[in-house]
Amino acid sequence: MVREMKDSGVEWVGEIPSDWERYTLKNLISKIQGGYWGKETKGNENDIEVIRIADFNRSQMKVDKTQYVLRNVQKDKYLSLLINPEEELLIEKSGGGEKTPVGQTVIVESKQKAIYTNFISKLTIRTEIINLFFLNYIFSVLYTCGFVKKHINQTTGIQNLNLSSYLTELVFIPNIQKQENIANFLNNKTRIIDEIIADTKQSIEELKAYKESIITEAVTKGLDPNAEMKDSGLPWVGEIPKDWKIMKTRFFLKEKSLKGFSDELVLSLYRDYGVIPKDSRDDNHNVTSLDISTYKLVEKGDLVINKMKAWQGSMGISNFRGVISPAYYIYDVDRTNFYLPYLHHMLRNKAYTQEYMRISEGLRIGQWDLNKNEFKNSIFAYPNNLFEQKAIAKYINTKTKQIDMIIKDKEQLLSEYESYKKSLIYEYVTGKKQVEEA
Repeated sequence: MVREMKDSGVEWVGEIPSDWERYTLKNLISKIQGGYWGKETKGNENDIEVIRIADFNRSQMKVDKTQYVLRNVQKDKYLSLLINPEEELLIEKSGGGEKTPVGQTVIVESKQKAIYTNFISKLTIRTEIINLFFLNYIFSVLYTCGFVKKHINQTTGIQNLNLSSYLTELVFIPNIQKQENIANFLNNKTRIIDEIIADTKQSIEELKAYKESIITEAVTKGLDPNAEMKDSGLPWVGEIPKDWKIMKTRFFLKEKSLKGFSDELVLSLYRDYGVIPKDSRDDNHNVTSLDISTYKLVEKGDLVINKMKAWQGSMGISNFRGVISPAYYIYDVDRTNFYLPYLHHMLRNKAYTQEYMRISEGLRIGQWDLNKNEFKNSIFAYPNNLFEQKAIAKYINTKTKQIDMIIKDKEQLLSEYESYKKSLIYEYVTGKKQVEEA
C-alpha cells in the first residue's frame, strides 16, 4: 500500500506522511530543569552519584556508570533532581569536545540513585503527545544533521547551548501508537548495530595493543629468541640481550631551540602518527599562531617531544623540516650510534612511557611536564650495532604495516555501520520508511 505524502516545508525533513503533524520541540516538553551546581568529589557508597553525559554509553543511549559523587546534598533538592526513566531525558547544554557533546540527549533507562550536573538540563516530556524514545531519536537526528550548531554560543572555549532557541526547531510526528512502533523497531535494530560497533571497536583496540606489544618486545628484547640475556638494571625493561649497550640520553640527544623561521612548514606532533605537517589532517583543533616566528625549527631527523604528553608516548623523529609549537622540546640526535627509524620506536615504546610518567610533574593529570633535567639522565638499552637496529626497524615496519591495514579495514567498517545507523534513524523518524504493522 502506497502512503500519501506531503511536503513538510522544512528542507532537512522533506516529504512526510500526510497524517503526521507539525510541532515545535518546546510543545512536546512540559518542564525544563537545570542540574545541581556543586563540587564534584570522589566519595563513599553513601554519597549521591552524579550523572554526566561523559558517563553515558552513547551507542546504547543509557548510563553505564557514574564517576563522581556529591556529599551533603539537601534532600529536597536531591529529590527534585532525580530522573524518571519513563518521562524524562537529559540534554548536554554546556561543555565542548568529544566527551561533552553539546546538544546530545540521553535516556536514563534504570531507576538509579543519581542526579545530574549543572551542565545538563532535564526535559520532562508530554507523554500524551510524544514517546520518550521517539523524541530521543528526533534529537539524535537533529544532532547528527548539525542543527545544534545554530544555537550554540562559545565563550572562553566553552560551548553553551541556547536551549530556549533550540527548542523552537520544527519537528513532525505521527500518532503516539505509531511513534511507539517506530521507537521499538529502532531500539531493536540499533541494538544489533551497536553490538557490532562495540565488537569492532574492541577488536581495533586489541589490534592496537598487539601492535604496541610487538614494538616493545622488539626494541627491548631484540629479534633472536635464543640470544643470551643479561639484567639491564632498568626495572621497566628487565632483561636485554647480553651484547646490548646502556646509555643515558644526554650522550645521544642534544637540545636545541632555533626560532625565527616564519616561512617554514607548520608541523604537528601526534601520539599515533608522530611528526607530520599540520595541514595533512583535519582533526587538529589547536590554532596556529598568527606569528610563527616564535615556533621552533625542526630539521629532518630531529626528535620532537610534547613535554605535557611525553608520558603518553607523544614524541617522535621527524621526517619533515618545518616549525612547531615553542612549547615542545627539540633534540638533535647522534646518528653515529643510532638508526633513526629504530630510535623512533625505541623512545616511544610502552616500556619507557612509564618512566616518562615517573619523571613528569604537575598538579593535574594530562598537564604533567616532562622534567628535562631528569630526562637527560634517563637510561636506554639498545643494540650496539646499526645492522641489528635496522633489522629491528624493518621487522617492526613490516609487522605494524600489516596490522595497520587490518585496523584501517575495521575502521572503514565501523564508519559504514555508524553511517547506516544514522541513516536508518533518519529514514524512520522522518517517515520516509514505515514500520510494518502486525
